[in-house]
Amino acid sequence: MDSNTWWTLLMFFGPMIVPRAVAFYRSISTVNPQNIRSVPPKSRRALNLLFITALIFLVSTIPRLGPENIFHATQSRLKLATGTLFSRLAGVRELTPQDDLLREKFESLENRKLYLQYGPSVLLDCPFCTAANPLTYIYYAIPSILTPHLAHLLVLGLSTSLPIAGRAASTFRSHATHLGVLLALAEVYAVYASPTYLEAWLITPNPNTIPYPFFWRLRLFRGLAIAACDILLAAAIYLVATNRWAAAGARGDSAAEKTEQAVRNMEGLCGKLTLAGAMRNTIFRDAALKKVVDEYWVKEKGWREEVHQEREVVEGLNRALGRVDVDALGRQMGEFTDRAFESLRPGDDVMQGQ
Repeated sequence: MDSNTWWTLLMFFGPMIVPRAVAFYRSISTVNPQNIRSVPPKSRRALNLLFITALIFLVSTIPRLGPENIFHATQSRLKLATGTLFSRLAGVRELTPQDDLLREKFESLENRKLYLQYGPSVLLDCPFCTAANPLTYIYYAIPSILTPHLAHLLVLGLSTSLPIAGRAASTFRSHATHLGVLLALAEVYAVYASPTYLEAWLITPNPNTIPYPFFWRLRLFRGLAIAACDILLAAAIYLVATNRWAAAGARGDSAAEKTEQAVRNMEGLCGKLTLAGAMRNTIFRDAALKKVVDEYWVKEKGWREEVHQEREVVEGLNRALGRVDVDALGRQMGEFTDRAFESLRPGDDVMQGQ
């Protein structure tokens, strides 16, 4: 795209993006430091998964890890003679059986364009594709195009799953799914529309220009886009999980979930109290254990008396008691007791009936 196209896009999307970006920056910069917490274990699991996935897709953009572009390796133009092209390639590296198959395909200019559009594997391996019907190449290429996106959608699903990644990550589940599907559809559309754009790119004022490597550029952009998607999602999960950003939908646990959690805590506490009661009964029914417990508490009482008789402790207690308003404390305790037992008092109707 030229500078005019970028300027048009900036003028169209700028008024929508800039205010939201400013509001987002203010929301995360004015957060109360006391509300910030560390990343929960489940959210950390999602962040690690997204980081590993982003790193894998970034590494996949390295040119040496992908198929070779013969035109780029030999610095050759599109319409260079086939013999000359592969003679240059032989000067760069040793020819392979795949190169012999490509030599036969490159006798046709249309096959060279298909090579730039779909890469060498689709051009050589498709058993039913013909240059007369270019759509057959799209049908054959769609599975290889969608495979990385399906793997990416699986990662997005795991990293935003409530049981696996926690509530902060599950807040962005629908957004992550929509973005992953959008990336897949965008690549399929780019491949479908590539013949039109490829023809425009191949028409250059300089006939010696190296042809546009659509397949390799698309592979690069795919890795960068998926990595950027994972990084943005990880940043959003981190901000919500640490209470730095109150995203819409991240409002904490519902009343039912809080009640269920409180019930589980009470059940655990009751189990501990039951265990403590059984242990206490066992101790007091055994003479030897009861004797050990009695000796411990006798020693404990002696230690406490010794500590309370020390000068520093006595002075500290006196200073603490001197700062306490006993009368105000008595009034507060009286008000608390009245409120606690107010519901237990008989109502006016009961008093009148009596």
